[in-house]
Amino acid sequence: MNYLRIGVYLSLILALSACKATTLGGAVEKAIAPISVNNPESNPNNKILTLPKDFSSDIPIYPKAVLQTIEQVANNQNTFTRWTTTDPIAQVSSFYEDAFTKQQWRVILRSPDGNFVMQKANQLLTLSIQSIPANPTPINATSPVPTTSTSIFLQYLRDPKISQDLNIAVNPAISPEPAIPNQVISFSDIDTVSEALRSLIIDLQKLGTITAKQDNQFKPNDLIQRREYVRWLLNTNNRLYANRPTRQIRLADANSTPTFVDIPPSDPDFAVIQAMVNAGLIPTDPSQVATSKRFRPNEPINRETLLQWKIPLDLRSAIPSANIEAVKQAWGFQDSDRISPTMLKFVLADFKLGDLSNIRRSFGYTTLFQPKKYVTRAEAAAVLWYFGTPEDGLSAQNALEQISVPSPNVSEPNPVPKQPDPTNKLPESTPPKSTIN
Repeated sequence: MNYLRIGVYLSLILALSACKATTLGGAVEKAIAPISVNNPESNPNNKILTLPKDFSSDIPIYPKAVLQTIEQVANNQNTFTRWTTTDPIAQVSSFYEDAFTKQQWRVILRSPDGNFVMQKANQLLTLSIQSIPANPTPINATSPVPTTSTSIFLQYLRDPKISQDLNIAVNPAISPEPAIPNQVISFSDIDTVSEALRSLIIDLQKLGTITAKQDNQFKPNDLIQRREYVRWLLNTNNRLYANRPTRQIRLADANSTPTFVDIPPSDPDFAVIQAMVNAGLIPTDPSQVATSKRFRPNEPINRETLLQWKIPLDLRSAIPSANIEAVKQAWGFQDSDRISPTMLKFVLADFKLGDLSNIRRSFGYTTLFQPKKYVTRAEAAAVLWYFGTPEDGLSAQNALEQISVPSPNVSEPNPVPKQPDPTNKLPESTPPKSTIN
């Protein structure tokens, strides 16, 4: 049955081919490369095998599993084990999902059939759980014999460079300076949105900071999850300010203490979401018990929260308080009283951005803000097309121009970027005049 292991590991290698040239890619390839084992599917003498003393205590072992094979290579840095149990595969899978979360392993890859590639500190672990047909039940058997057994393949690699290279090698989209591909496959379904939003989506796609939802379909009218918006927000900010590190958001380390109970270090977006919390861009309630703080990553984001997380990155300064009357006077919203009190200041601050306000760019001219309404992927992309104020800001269009045009030989300190023409990219609007200073 060695072909089962080879098939599982081959599929993982193919999935990681994009990062194969990196340090971590090479480490992963070593970790999941099949090890030559003599008859790995059997222990003919029923010899009781024990784990070596240096076997990592961080690796969860299924309680009812029996060790069948163990091999170590590369100075014991690469270890392969095979276990069997009569428990069903679903029960074993559930155990490992819970154990990985509790022990704060980070998910690098998870295939649809339940295979895992995990990381913790300097350890890279691959797990494959397979249901294997057992020997036929003897005719004269006096007790039921299981018709299937579950094999658990655990292989791990120790490498001191794994942790430091993880964020860049596995998820280059959150690197401060991701590579721009020479050819970008256009989203096939953005013709369903207005031309004003379509051009903004195209710019961000070329920049490489937003992604398709399925194949090359952007699904512009689908609601965007909170985790996905945070990922786009951080990626776009760091890409626009690739040459200004002081304006970048630093990713959280894998060993950081998680703020939310539903975003453990094993979550694929932990580094991004925790980074936003660490920077104070996702506020938390200090009076709330730590064990009850939840981020709700898979829920859609609403309009007022969209602004709450974006406006601080536009202004880069303290945001004055506001009240309902000030917001109503500035925007003329008929539903100003439906905005959460803590969100009023972000809505008022956005008004002061003029035609570059996030509300106008994303939703066009409106007298109804609908603060609790969920945001679509197209609307979220429009918000992220521009960061900053009219006097000090950058658009995705600016960033693309800087990439395509060679830098001058003599650079000026803190150059003022070319400002976008709002009439070309932004929805037309005639906002009411404000008396707010």
